[in-house]
Amino acid sequence: MAPSGRDEWRDGDDGGDLRDRLVSELAAAPRPVVNTHYLMTRLDRPFETVSRELERLVDEGTVEHVRVRDRGHLW
Repeated sequence: MAPSGRDEWRDGDDGGDLRDRLVSELAAAPRPVVNTHYLMTRLDRPFETVSRELERLVDEGTVEHVRVRDRGHLW
């Protein structure tokens, strides 16, 4: 069973907080809306990890999410 709560947001490689890194990347993105692949590349993390954290940010109201048919997910 995966741990729950804020500990799950810890980025194991360098101890940085993945949640904070995601928010920072979104704020600094060259466009007002970015796709999941852009964030995966910037953070060097797999889709599942980035997607899970983005969903948490959506649930708490920090970011908005739009799924564009045949194009992907935008944040």
